[in-house]
Amino acid sequence: MRCFGRTKKFTRCKNNCSFILCRHHRFQWWSLLIIIGTLGGIYQDVFKPFTEYIDILSTEKKLLSKEVNESRAFFKKNDSLTFNILITRFEDFKSDKNTYCIGRSIEEHINILKSNNKTPLPVKVIYVDSIISPKNSFEAKILQKTHNADLVLYGLARNVKENCGVADVCFRYKIDNKIFPYKSENIDFKVTKHGIDYIKTSPNEIEEGKIQIDYFSLRNWLSALTSIKFKKANEVVFDVSGIIKNKALTEGEKAKKIMSVGNLYFNLRRYEKAIELFYKALKFRPKYSYAYRRLGNAYRKTKNYKRAHESYSTSLEINPKNKTTLAAKGNLFFDKKEYNKAIKEYQKSLALDSARDFIYRNIGLSYYKLKEIKKAIEYYNLGLSINPKNAAIYMGIGHTFKDSNENIKAINFYTKSINLDSTYMLPYSHRGYVYLRNGKYTKSIMDLSIYISNNPNDFEDYVNRASAYCEVDDFKKAIKDCNKALLLNPNHTAPYYILGKIYYKQEKNLKALNIYNKIIEFDSIEPMIYKKRAETYTRLNQYNKALDDCNKFIELDSTKAGIYALKSIVLSNLKEFDKAIISYDKSVKIDSFYKKSIHIRANANFYIGNYNEAVKEIKKAINFYPRNLHYRFDLLYFLSWKYWFMSFFIIVLIIFFLIRKLMRI
Repeated sequence: MRCFGRTKKFTRCKNNCSFILCRHHRFQWWSLLIIIGTLGGIYQDVFKPFTEYIDILSTEKKLLSKEVNESRAFFKKNDSLTFNILITRFEDFKSDKNTYCIGRSIEEHINILKSNNKTPLPVKVIYVDSIISPKNSFEAKILQKTHNADLVLYGLARNVKENCGVADVCFRYKIDNKIFPYKSENIDFKVTKHGIDYIKTSPNEIEEGKIQIDYFSLRNWLSALTSIKFKKANEVVFDVSGIIKNKALTEGEKAKKIMSVGNLYFNLRRYEKAIELFYKALKFRPKYSYAYRRLGNAYRKTKNYKRAHESYSTSLEINPKNKTTLAAKGNLFFDKKEYNKAIKEYQKSLALDSARDFIYRNIGLSYYKLKEIKKAIEYYNLGLSINPKNAAIYMGIGHTFKDSNENIKAINFYTKSINLDSTYMLPYSHRGYVYLRNGKYTKSIMDLSIYISNNPNDFEDYVNRASAYCEVDDFKKAIKDCNKALLLNPNHTAPYYILGKIYYKQEKNLKALNIYNKIIEFDSIEPMIYKKRAETYTRLNQYNKALDDCNKFIELDSTKAGIYALKSIVLSNLKEFDKAIISYDKSVKIDSFYKKSIHIRANANFYIGNYNEAVKEIKKAINFYPRNLHYRFDLLYFLSWKYWFMSFFIIVLIIFFLIRKLMRI
């Protein structure tokens, strides 16, 4: 074999020898003795028995990728600087007569508005007759989403004369909900009726602004919509004096037009203004059932439940068999969390019309709130029997499985909801959360990003996405989401927990410690934060403070096994090994899962001289983690101390034979 000796230039000797060193380097045997003699010390300092805290519950990370293909759109996505209008051809379903001039007339009229009126945002209008005109609100919604339009105008025409000289026109439209400053609520979700209301008109009348949309001229309507998108909803003013002073209108017509104005204020969440106008409408028509119902809705939104109940009751006195008012009264009881009363009102509404799937959905949601899951699913299924394409019902069923921790089933139902209506955003939020809980972090990020892009002010979804980013170690984006969440809700502790976890994972222990101290200022009775801070103190070798936090956790909640396991680590570092063993035994007594942390007990027994117990327990640790080399080193180390006389004899014998062999060279 080649000699291991070193020349004067510290290069390896090229001579061959029978044992390690040649005769020229036989006196370099002292280097071997130094190596052997210091092995114990090196092991003691570098490979000492493992006493770090292990997060055994770590989740496997699977990163997935997804390509998103977007259709070519007429307008830019997320265009906040322009109000974009898409107009399609008005269809005549009874004949093949040319109706292009109707859409063109609307386009020309809007272009005149653009040049004559100052709107908060510039208006861009595109007329397209080459695409299929929507047949209903759902198709219009898809069209609006595909082409990033703020407003889609379309409709029907009948009795069309040559060159569109005269026609009966039914205007329809779809406004992008994102421009309104509110988020749709669960209980109010239903398909908006899309009725047909023909008005005889001509292209000239359209261009002159005589055609009415929601009882407003196109001019005032578009001016209001652009103001809303420009985030000036509170500055939008609808003048009703012209309606009140118009002698050509009957009292009933004035009431209807004023109600339409009130409904626009209602949609802007300006409920006080809406209430004022609903009362004005009632002056012209005192027994107007619809006005009282809308008044009840406005009071319900302002949480004035007493006045809301009075308004619904008055509406039902005028029209006791109005199914919509009964359903609205059910919504009132739902908001008050009086779910049994809500169910009774919904049942009364169903007795008048049993073919409304959204009422079954509301009943199912009420039973879900009452924790009567079987009945909830029963009514959800009844709703699906009427309308198997109701996306909200599938989302409701998904909630039941989410609450029972059946993540796969929950994801499947949320996916069905999204497949039926990809523009319905709430399922993305809930599915994103379930993906997060199920360890599918990349999918969670995708879903939550879709939801946040449409609902940029939702605190919880920023928190959930930050948590997902943290799990895939994208700390920069996680911190950004945490900061956004804190802007939306500065007093909530959830973002601080995630920030603490981020800094802890980055080993920025002092920053993590500052975050945990801040959380305790907000919530000093939450046990988990003391555990987090104890882990950080342990890293900083501040074991006495870590022990104080462990004891504080136990004082608040003595039922968690993990805190006793952590406490045993801290006590071991404080050389209080007897107490460490007692603490570890408590953790196993509470949860046998912590038997997998038997190395903690093994090390403590070793340091107090119970070598037999230490060897037995480290062998158990190796059985749990057969690939952990550190535990195997610990086993050798424990055995060497257990059989210290034999170990000493073997080392001396080896040194003797080495010296003897080297001296013979």
